[in-house]
Amino acid sequence: MPSVALVSYLQFLSLLGAALTDVKLLKAGLFRQYTVLFWFLIFFILSSLSSLVFDVGSQVYQKLWIFTELVLWAFEIMVMRELCRLILRKYQGLLTLGRWAMYFSIAVAVVGSVISLLPRITPAMPQSSRIMGYALAAERGVDLSLALSLLLTLAFLTLYPIPLPRNVLVHSVVYSVFFLSNTFGVLMRVILGMRLKDEVNLFLMGISSLCTFAWFLFLNAKGEEMRVNLPWISSEHEQRLLEQLDALNATILRASRP
Repeated sequence: MPSVALVSYLQFLSLLGAALTDVKLLKAGLFRQYTVLFWFLIFFILSSLSSLVFDVGSQVYQKLWIFTELVLWAFEIMVMRELCRLILRKYQGLLTLGRWAMYFSIAVAVVGSVISLLPRITPAMPQSSRIMGYALAAERGVDLSLALSLLLTLAFLTLYPIPLPRNVLVHSVVYSVFFLSNTFGVLMRVILGMRLKDEVNLFLMGISSLCTFAWFLFLNAKGEEMRVNLPWISSEHEQRLLEQLDALNATILRASRP
């Protein structure tokens, strides 16, 4: 079982990394470019501090947890929207298609998760337990659909050599690790229950600390000027892939016009 001191230390590092990242985004003027990330980290800090103030077993904490989960889902969706905008700013057709595909997958996944829970919800179950059950089911749906969207985004970046600012690539990779680790933690809780709760929480806090400090260390003003593209391929093949992407984007734009 992890020591309380180690857990507290990792939580402190995670909050410190988030605070330092936001200060750096402000000082470098990058908060305008990464607005959702900036506010997401502020909410991350506030929600983490609330768990230290309120008793985990209290009714107040349960209501606060449900509220923070709802806000967190909204932030996760908006961060994904922001990532899509940063990556596909020159491809409005693909950007619009990607956003609607994400919304549709979230709706289907959430409805499916809630429906799968219905047989286990009984009239005798306390209302608080029912609300918590629905919230956890919706969380699994949101996490699953966004995890799939992130994996598809990373796959897209490895297939098409779109020139992007280094900051965008760093943000894409770091947020993917941050979010997918949380999704993995939710999955482990579903599979293992409460048996390894402390170990899973320790793992998540460790990843969270690494990610917040990665944002702090690698996002900077110079990173907006440096252009990077993946994969590293010959210029001839790169040009052919970009032409295919332009053609696909133009086709989607034409199809979306009335």
